[in-house]
Amino acid sequence: MDWIKKNTEKFVLLLFSIALIAVAVLLVLNAQKLLASFDPLTKPPAETSHIPPLNPEGIKTAQAALDKPATWDYDKDKNGILFASRVFFISDKGDPIEPKGGMFYPPVPNDWLMKNNLDITDPQVLTKDADGDGYSNLEEFLMQTDPTDPNSHPPYITKLFLEKYIKIPFRLEFMEQPDDTTYEINALDAGQPTQFLKMGDLIAGTKYKLVKFEKKSAPGPDDMVNDVSELTIEHTETGKQIILVKGKVTDDPDSYAQFRYLWKKNTPIKVKLQGTFTLDPETDITYKVIDITQNAAKIVNQKTNQEILIPLLRKDETFHAPDGRFFNKDGKEVD
Repeated sequence: MDWIKKNTEKFVLLLFSIALIAVAVLLVLNAQKLLASFDPLTKPPAETSHIPPLNPEGIKTAQAALDKPATWDYDKDKNGILFASRVFFISDKGDPIEPKGGMFYPPVPNDWLMKNNLDITDPQVLTKDADGDGYSNLEEFLMQTDPTDPNSHPPYITKLFLEKYIKIPFRLEFMEQPDDTTYEINALDAGQPTQFLKMGDLIAGTKYKLVKFEKKSAPGPDDMVNDVSELTIEHTETGKQIILVKGKVTDDPDSYAQFRYLWKKNTPIKVKLQGTFTLDPETDITYKVIDITQNAAKIVNQKTNQEILIPLLRKDETFHAPDGRFFNKDGKEVD
């Protein structure tokens, strides 16, 4: 102990040397152990003719990925088009104006206008007729037809509206029966003098003919007997029959539909009930008016026998789709 006290520095140096030797030995042993772990890798593999089977699933997955390249999932109106920004307008002050709800001209999406090469900067783009087929770009959008192809457009009948319902008075009076085979008739609204006709004769100024007579009487005042004989007349085209009672005026007004055809020209068309008409440019199709009311007219396509309801024209209506929907000039559906 006395030696250690007298030689403290030598003793510390001795301990440090011993520690270094121990660490060096430990490092050498670990290095040998590490080298020994590589021994199996340095040995050549055992020779064999067996080839392990390939896993085809990985190959199939890789091939499927090549066959179907990745696509960009995006919202056209929110994120714009690939390699292009969203559409903006620049105000007079230089500020960008973004469309409300993703559309500059509702209800038409911006991408529909751009896809069809329509001028999205034109405030009147929806009312214009890009292909000259008589239908606006808005109407083409509503019916999903091609606004750039004149052969692709909504049906022409969608531009037909009922403007008004017209009734023209038609008064007839069976006045007398001069003899058993003659009948005196007055066509009050036909501009004809009194006519003396026989059964089967046509009433001048009309399309009615005499088809039947029935002698009738009814008690009157003061024990008198009134002659209320009935003369039946029939329309030669429609087969409609009217009974004329002797001494009484019978009113059977003619009904007309006043149509307004809005294709290209604002054309009025007046057609009598049971009458026929055509529409330009499809003059090979004949339509027949089969019913008229104050609010609509019903016609039938005589080529297909399809019945079509023609709505009453209102100021806010410019188009009625074949499925029964009505639209105003702004493309909004109306009741």
